[in-house]
Amino acid sequence: MLDSRTRERGGRRERQVEFPPEQAHHRLVTPVMWGISLLCILIVVIIVLTDKNGPFIGPWG
Repeated sequence: MLDSRTRERGGRRERQVEFPPEQAHHRLVTPVMWGISLLCILIVVIIVLTDKNGPFIGPWG
């Protein structure tokens, strides 16, 4: 009889892969990622608005 971690495949037994437990979520990850994202957006907006040729609004402007 096969245990829960062993399965029959093509006439031979293979052990099921056991994955390590998931890592715990650190409570500061989400706020820090939001802060970095907003900082990047702010930097891009500043660069776009202070370009020496005026604001870049794409090929249509």
